[in-house]
Amino acid sequence: MIFLRNTLPSRVFLDLRDSAMERALLLLTKAGAYNLPFKIILLLSGSVPFILLFGTVYHHITDSASYLASLMKFYIIINRLPGMASAMNEKTLAAAILVNGVYFLGLFTFAVFLGVVTDEVKTTFKSFKNGLYPVRKTGHILILHWNDQVPLLLRAIAKGKLLQPHDAFFQAPIVVMSDKLIPDMELAVRGIDHEIHVRTGSTASEADLLRVSAEKAAVVLIMSPQVATRDTLDTAKAASSSYNAATPAVASAAVTSVLQQAQVASAAMAVTSLSTKRGAIPGQRLVLQNPAGIHAGSMEGSFLSSTANACAAPLRARGGSLQVVELTKDDFAHRLMTLTALQPGIAKIYDEILQPGGVSLFTQPVPVALVGCPYKQVRRSFIQAVVCGYIRDGAIELLPSEDVTEVLQQNDRLVLLSHTSATKQQVQLSATAPLVFEAAWTKLRHSSSTSTIAELVAEESDSQSVDNDSQTTQVNASSPFSSPIAQNVGHSAAMEPMNDELAVTARSLHLAFNAPPQKIIVISLSAQVLTDFCDDFRMFTPRGSSVDFLLPAVAATGTEAAASIRSPQKGNCTFSVTQHVQNPNPATVQALFVAGIKEADAVMVAGLESLPSAQADAFVMAALIQIQEAARLSGRSNRLHVVARTTQSQTSLAIDNFLATCTRHQVPPTSSQDLVNKQSHPLPPVLYHPDLLHPDLLICNILALSARDPHYLSIVQYLLQKSVGAEVYFRDPIVYNIAAGMPVTFAEIAESSRFYNETAIGYLSVSSGKAVLAPRPDHTVELRGGDKIIVFAQDFCITAKHLTSSSMLSSRSDREKRGRTRRGNLFN
Repeated sequence: MIFLRNTLPSRVFLDLRDSAMERALLLLTKAGAYNLPFKIILLLSGSVPFILLFGTVYHHITDSASYLASLMKFYIIINRLPGMASAMNEKTLAAAILVNGVYFLGLFTFAVFLGVVTDEVKTTFKSFKNGLYPVRKTGHILILHWNDQVPLLLRAIAKGKLLQPHDAFFQAPIVVMSDKLIPDMELAVRGIDHEIHVRTGSTASEADLLRVSAEKAAVVLIMSPQVATRDTLDTAKAASSSYNAATPAVASAAVTSVLQQAQVASAAMAVTSLSTKRGAIPGQRLVLQNPAGIHAGSMEGSFLSSTANACAAPLRARGGSLQVVELTKDDFAHRLMTLTALQPGIAKIYDEILQPGGVSLFTQPVPVALVGCPYKQVRRSFIQAVVCGYIRDGAIELLPSEDVTEVLQQNDRLVLLSHTSATKQQVQLSATAPLVFEAAWTKLRHSSSTSTIAELVAEESDSQSVDNDSQTTQVNASSPFSSPIAQNVGHSAAMEPMNDELAVTARSLHLAFNAPPQKIIVISLSAQVLTDFCDDFRMFTPRGSSVDFLLPAVAATGTEAAASIRSPQKGNCTFSVTQHVQNPNPATVQALFVAGIKEADAVMVAGLESLPSAQADAFVMAALIQIQEAARLSGRSNRLHVVARTTQSQTSLAIDNFLATCTRHQVPPTSSQDLVNKQSHPLPPVLYHPDLLHPDLLICNILALSARDPHYLSIVQYLLQKSVGAEVYFRDPIVYNIAAGMPVTFAEIAESSRFYNETAIGYLSVSSGKAVLAPRPDHTVELRGGDKIIVFAQDFCITAKHLTSSSMLSSRSDREKRGRTRRGNLFN
């Protein structure tokens, strides 16, 4: 056999065979590029020579069959048409052999035919399964790139769809395209009640963008991609092994951020060029997520900055816009944790007002009938919404002046908090004057008490009135989705209008609310926590407060941040650092005892951002057990407030379930003496619902609402980022001269809050544990002991030593000047 392969005839045969196979492979490769109908035609055409050959031979070896019948017979046999021919009815041996031979040839041909069809069906099915089939949608939401926040973003939009069924943005279908595998994406979005299509492709490829109809998308959300490289792995490893800033790790993190910027920028360029070339739908919006390693202050000259400048003009030419969301979870998580440590439960209020659906912040144009009216009159003109401020020329004002000379302009946008933000094109203004909290004012006018709230809301009479019986406000949408409009704008039926001239002149007040000093313990594994939190503690803590940082020795030794706070007094509070030379765990019971957990108002677990999510959450859960044990052994009799940051919602649920289990299984006293001891030295209750912040969820809510409303981001930055801005605070009713147990309308609460240049947005009921946000002005409530009023304000403390109506009338620049003083020279 070996000898035959080496002979000349055998080599010639092998060469001919290889040449024929090579040519056949080339033909098959070319044929494979054709569509299925052409493949079938090509296959049937390939059988024609065999039909002619065998039909001719059969016609010559048989005398009975005509030439046409012979050709038809072999067409049937080769193409395997059932029941049309028989291989066993031939009269001669030669004809029978020929027919049976061709039968087997036809069997092979049919197998090839079946294989081609099967392969085509398999390819089509694979295209569906792998996300290669095009999506034919218009007006949809397109999300490019994938990271851990995408599932949370999709759930936020789905929640908005459920709670706001008439909002076009939340009802639009969603298409997600990234380089992630389809099965992984489908698993991540499983169970989300929304129309979601996932596709695999390159976000910088025009062909792939066409497959997801990028040019027809109403909103394109370009997320910061999740880069899994050796650099990021090295960074995580360096962070977990040593919390001192290592140069290679920092360099790797910086390179990763640059790569993320480049991918976001390239996707924005590709979408803009495709939309310009193909003609995007009018008003298309591009929203770019800022990579985690790039902060707002370092955007100048970056990839995203240059891309935004280059892409904005083509988008504006078609009525669209581009926005870079320069807000990452680390930008506001530290401030939110600080505010929550000082005010238990305040994080839940932020969650309520910064989420899609329910009670949400949104903007709308000033109704035509209210253009030129003072802000005081405008804020009283909405029944189902609380007017929180306005936006003018891109600058937001949540605590506007009540000056009658400062009026709303045509291009201003109102900032509203409301349960209902259903999209409407028209709003009827049915009143003869703006709504002015009539029930409250009627009560105040006829009150004979010298301490009524009427004395606190004395203002000049409204100098302008609007006849708006028949006016209609037209809202021109600036995007594919109309701006949400508050319902029921106008006068409250059957109520007497307010007349400011009937108010009692404001008298001098000597009322002050200065919060008591706070003692806070911060547990962390990283010295970076000192830099992250010290400025916020200086800004927001009451005077005389103290903050003790518990750090492992490796984190605190030699860091510049630790050295900078060792001076005894910094701003509003005193800082101290406790190092643990022998024990690397800063959350031990002994460490908490030394830090003074018996007198502490709050314990914060922070500075775990560099750890993997599973390790960070595990440390939070373990630290809570230590905190509970230390609180129990310290002998304190009241609940301890705990604030921590988690990365997964399941962690928060597990912690709540465990603490509930501990509450149910507290050991009861076993004897009368034990009962006496317990009454004289009561054990503290188990930690109850600690404030567990989930920044990833909050940032996804903000992303969803920013994609819906281009002005929304400025509101969030004003609340959570700006050093001169407003925050959410709890106020005791007594601050507003509201007696406990007395019926009061929300209109009275709102007017009294404006006397202090604050804006009431709701109240917190301690008995029910629920917050009531954006109630109607005629909503009546009896505030009990411990209940709080929820406001937008500039400071944790409120002081009114000699406030009159004129003292409230200050310009925006004056307020900014006061804000800078509050957060600057006053505390230093």
